[in-house]
Amino acid sequence: MYETNVDGLIERVIVENLHLKPTGRPRFKHDPNTPGKLPTDDAGHLIADVFDGSPELDNLVSQATALNRGAGSEWTEMERAWRDALSDVPPRAVTDIEIEILYDGGKRPIALDVRYEIGGKPDGNHFPNPVPNID
Repeated sequence: MYETNVDGLIERVIVENLHLKPTGRPRFKHDPNTPGKLPTDDAGHLIADVFDGSPELDNLVSQATALNRGAGSEWTEMERAWRDALSDVPPRAVTDIEIEILYDGGKRPIALDVRYEIGGKPDGNHFPNPVPNID
């Protein structure tokens, strides 16, 4: 479930039970034109493609590249923990996901707060979405 504010920006995402995308389903091209996107940003999935997340603007926000992907990305580490839990034998449930997208009056998020459970154990993180220094 996705909730938007009066400006149509995604404010909250709730997923009761996360699942992996069925094997063999192709990755769909996503819309790169997220609101408030800077030249150094990615169009970041709130629920990743590997979890069958939508490639449309209903599931994408402007994310600093360093947050969205790459070495040391805490967002990537969280997604990896979700994927690993769902791939375990037997799988551990990833449930009660709530992502709050925070804005400061603009269209680009300033941070994302994520809460979830893996195997019934609560976890979460605050992810700042910094504007990079462009010199």
